[in-house]
Amino acid sequence: MRRRLATISEEVDELDRLVADVLTATRLDLAALPLRKVRTDLAMLIDRARLRALALDPSLPMDLEVEPGLSIEADEALLSRALDNLLDNARKYGNGSAVEVRARREGEDAVLSVRDRGPGIAEKDLPHVFDPFFRGEGAPGLATGFGLGLALARRVAEVHGGTARAQNAEEGGARIELRLPLNGIRAADAARAG
Repeated sequence: MRRRLATISEEVDELDRLVADVLTATRLDLAALPLRKVRTDLAMLIDRARLRALALDPSLPMDLEVEPGLSIEADEALLSRALDNLLDNARKYGNGSAVEVRARREGEDAVLSVRDRGPGIAEKDLPHVFDPFFRGEGAPGLATGFGLGLALARRVAEVHGGTARAQNAEEGGARIELRLPLNGIRAADAARAG
């Protein structure tokens, strides 16, 4: 009985995340969701996401490395949602191995990456992993989901003036990287707007 209740609870949580992702993506696409940018400490944001991931899977090993003092101008709620989706993907496809989270400064950008140590992404699927509802060939048997998490993460990066990239890590597994401007807008974008 407890196992059935736990399964039902997990399915309800999955549906809740689906509805929240669909609503967030729709609002972003309709520009109906105003960005509430504030100076955001990435170490704190990542630590909160780590705690949420551990609440879902207390045995999940995590390897965090965040450049000290790294902060960006961002909508914390949206960036948290994107990071939660990246961690959830890494948890699902990482075969129980440690999830690696890195945040560092590169020029005028903060680079946030999440890597699993699972089978990686089929080369033919790499160009499509950020497409809404896309699930690669190996995905149906490996994990649950609807193919919205990475699409939403990319959209969140884009509304912040950033980008998202997926690649297979040399060390194994998949790495998803969000590159976000430190000050909320790229210098080139500011020059065009001004």
